[in-house]
Amino acid sequence: MAEQCPRFPRALSAATYAVEIVAQMAEDPTLRSRPEIPDLFVHTLRVLVEGFEGSEAAEYWRFFLAQALEDTGHPDEAAKQYDRIDENHPNFSTAGFRAIRCRILSLNAYATAHPDKQTEIIRLASDARRAAERFKTTVNRGDRASDRTNIDGLLAETDVLVAEMDVLDGVDRPDDALALLENFEQRHPERRDLIGRVLRVRIIAFEATGRL
Repeated sequence: MAEQCPRFPRALSAATYAVEIVAQMAEDPTLRSRPEIPDLFVHTLRVLVEGFEGSEAAEYWRFFLAQALEDTGHPDEAAKQYDRIDENHPNFSTAGFRAIRCRILSLNAYATAHPDKQTEIIRLASDARRAAERFKTTVNRGDRASDRTNIDGLLAETDVLVAEMDVLDGVDRPDDALALLENFEQRHPERRDLIGRVLRVRIIAFEATGRL
């Protein structure tokens, strides 16, 4: 109904119900392993978010469209949707972080497939770095005290993601990676789950600079 009769007075309600029903299916352990469920979830989310853009329901569910696109292997499109999440959305901080992660995932795939395209690799890395800087500025602006623990954790992982990007072949910024992770253990004692990734980046960076 929402797709074929968008001017029907209850089309927005129909789209919202469709999304809610498929979301429940996606959470059901007996159904979520079926391959058609993720595609169906993306489809219903698109109908709501793109067909009823500007509505409160569409803006709320945009985050979940981005998440579903990321989960189904579409990081570029997911990043664009994450970028459009409003600052008042309850998942705004997470959306900003995930947009960066999607960009770096996409860069990784591109660099692996096209190691000779250095100019494009550097451009993609610069885009991701600028997105990370915008994210840091935005989440540290204003009163976000109630979400501070989550934000600090996301900021820590953002530094790790960017440092991992900096030691990629084609990006080759090992000194920047080391600077970004300097005193990481002291600055983020609560994120011991990231230490393995931090040490890996340091080893690659020290080797690249002849300081292993």
